[in-house]
Amino acid sequence: MVSFGQHVVYLRKVISTILLSVAFWLALFSFSYAEEITSFASDIVINSDSSFTVTETIEYDFGSANKHGIYRNIKNQHAQPATAWYKKRYIDLTLKYVKKDGAFEPYSLEEYDGLKIKIGSPDHLITGKHVYEVQYEVGGALAVYPDTTEIYWNVTGDEWQVPIKNATARVSFLSEGRFDKTHYCYVGMPGSNTLCDEIEPSDSKTIFRTQLINSGEGFTIAQSLKIPFEPVVLEKYNLVLLVVFVMLTWYLLLGLWIYRWRIKYRQSKTVIPQYEPYQDFKPMFTGVLIDNRLDSKDITAGIIHLAQQGYISIKQVTSELPWLLKKVFKFNDFEITLLNISEPKLSTHKELLKILFVYPDQVGDKVRLSEIKKDYSRLQSNYNIIKELKKTVNSDLVELGFLSKLELIRPTPIKIIYYVVIVLLLIFGSVIFFKEYSIVVVVLVCFAVSPIFTFAAERRTQKGYEALYYLKGFKEFLSVTEKERYKFHNAPALSPQQFMEYLPYAIAFGVEEEWAEVFKDIQIDFPDWYESNETVSFSAKSFNSNLSSFSTAFSASTGTGGSGSSVGGSSGGGSGGGGGGSW
Repeated sequence: MVSFGQHVVYLRKVISTILLSVAFWLALFSFSYAEEITSFASDIVINSDSSFTVTETIEYDFGSANKHGIYRNIKNQHAQPATAWYKKRYIDLTLKYVKKDGAFEPYSLEEYDGLKIKIGSPDHLITGKHVYEVQYEVGGALAVYPDTTEIYWNVTGDEWQVPIKNATARVSFLSEGRFDKTHYCYVGMPGSNTLCDEIEPSDSKTIFRTQLINSGEGFTIAQSLKIPFEPVVLEKYNLVLLVVFVMLTWYLLLGLWIYRWRIKYRQSKTVIPQYEPYQDFKPMFTGVLIDNRLDSKDITAGIIHLAQQGYISIKQVTSELPWLLKKVFKFNDFEITLLNISEPKLSTHKELLKILFVYPDQVGDKVRLSEIKKDYSRLQSNYNIIKELKKTVNSDLVELGFLSKLELIRPTPIKIIYYVVIVLLLIFGSVIFFKEYSIVVVVLVCFAVSPIFTFAAERRTQKGYEALYYLKGFKEFLSVTEKERYKFHNAPALSPQQFMEYLPYAIAFGVEEEWAEVFKDIQIDFPDWYESNETVSFSAKSFNSNLSSFSTAFSASTGTGGSGSSVGGSSGGGSGGGGGGSW
């Protein structure tokens, strides 16, 4: 009696046999449909004008597949680099004829970097073996080196989708010329240095042979020549590099012109210490005129100045935390109270009030910086206000005469004539010298976008430079220690009023710590616009530390926080290349 285990073994054998049979028939079936090139023969004849004629005889086996024909791609790339960085070396390809089985065959040419020949009729299907003959002429493909001239040619290309069983390349001269003894051929994937199977050299011709070129592999030959004529070199302007060159040149000239415009009133003067702020110059403007940007310390200086003018008051409070957390952690918060709703003289101060109060129209309104920080919509609103504030500060400085704007696009008759002449010269020059109409588009685009780079272009006026050097001297006065003050002549005596008056400027300069250190031993009363919950007696150093905390908290609530024919050749190298397949 047969056991259960024996049934299992028997069943496994049956299944294995069936699977092997299926795999065999599938392999046989697929093999019967496999396509291949049984022979690829290239006859290359070098002409007396340095061009050469290539006749390719391709024996293509479609197997059992029904196809319309094949396509053949030949690249127009050259093995050598161009003679200049802005040029591109290329070869000229001219198709002569296409045949199939000895008769002329219909074909079409498609878009390609070279020749893309689609051979066959879309209304007719073929199968089995067929012999295709493609003849084309190649110009400018010979490579010229200091010690030799050579033909370095990618015979088959490496884009064929089917294997090539045999490949042959025969190189000869149409008339005068002979071959040097240096010759190589390579086969394999692009970059491979594997040599081909056989080379038959002679004075009049050289034959290269190799067996089995797999899909994606190529067959490249290299033969040194001795010729009495000068090889033709074909080059054209590299459009990409040319476009980049034109754009860079234009914007370099534009940038140089803007730079010269900006430094027209620049001065080189010795900084002299100054003991008072520049006349009628607000603290927030100070930092902007010094470093050409509006940052958090400038805005903080503007807020302190608003408090000194009686528009707001600042109160340091303890953040609202659970009782146990208050014992362990200590977070300072600040409460701002609106005291005055009259319109400030400058639009920049109006924008500052909007950062703190959405609608600054009710005396007694209060807001905490922590509340603003938690309100996402307020943060978004403040971010936009800060962006506008930067523009407003520059506009105010322009209005006050410290800055001037670059106005390239104001349509004066002289400017219009100038621009028209420059554009026409560039357009005609690009067409005549470069033979590329697309450069015209680049020229027009350069001019079209040029104003974008000049809208924000501003410079200090003569008055602006005078204020700049004065403010630098004022900064020097605020930043030195008491021991160094003996260097200054006629420096004013220190007073509590002076500390408070100059404090916003010290904040804008970033020297508030140095300024507070000078007053560490001087009795000062708390200002009426500030209230602290920490100390009874005023300390300049502690007060400055609290203002630093205020500046940090304010920044967080507004989003303005800080800042060839040698062994060196290879398969796939050389001129030409490409490949093909069936369709």
